[in-house]
Amino acid sequence: MSTPKVVLDFFEARSAMYISRELYKPRNFNRLLWISHEDGSRTFVAEQNKTYESTTGHTEEIVHFFVRMNDASGSKIGHAEIRRDISAKNAIFDGRPFIGFINTESEYRRRGHGTHLLRLMALYSRLRFEKTLYSATLISETLKPLLEKLCKCGLARPNQYRYGENKFHPAYDIL
Repeated sequence: MSTPKVVLDFFEARSAMYISRELYKPRNFNRLLWISHEDGSRTFVAEQNKTYESTTGHTEEIVHFFVRMNDASGSKIGHAEIRRDISAKNAIFDGRPFIGFINTESEYRRRGHGTHLLRLMALYSRLRFEKTLYSATLISETLKPLLEKLCKCGLARPNQYRYGENKFHPAYDIL
């Protein structure tokens, strides 16, 4: 099975963000794969390394996720991103995979799709990077209740990441 054009176009649009046109290379993906789910949906995954030479010069490994129904409609369920800074040498981001963003389309919310995607991202992080996925330090008001729910189920834990002397950011580890 090939990756549908709508999915490739989405990955290209995300890939081209925050990088100058001169530095952008189309189809610059290290891996493209898909995962079929029991409910008939399919998650497409694209990995790439991205260097932001025009701004800070740091390099990140980025994993894009795109979830859609595998039926005639091909409806988009949601999308997400894992980021992993592989060039920074600071306590918070040094090689640690974190949630860049996660979004479930409005018609699929409150049905478990966001939780499923977040758990898939955590599993992918453990398998691919051998590290726990963390929430980063900027937690949206829509993501926080999901993280707290996962904590109650033992699927996440609150944590703090130090920055500077005696300063901490609240965050979560997704198990």
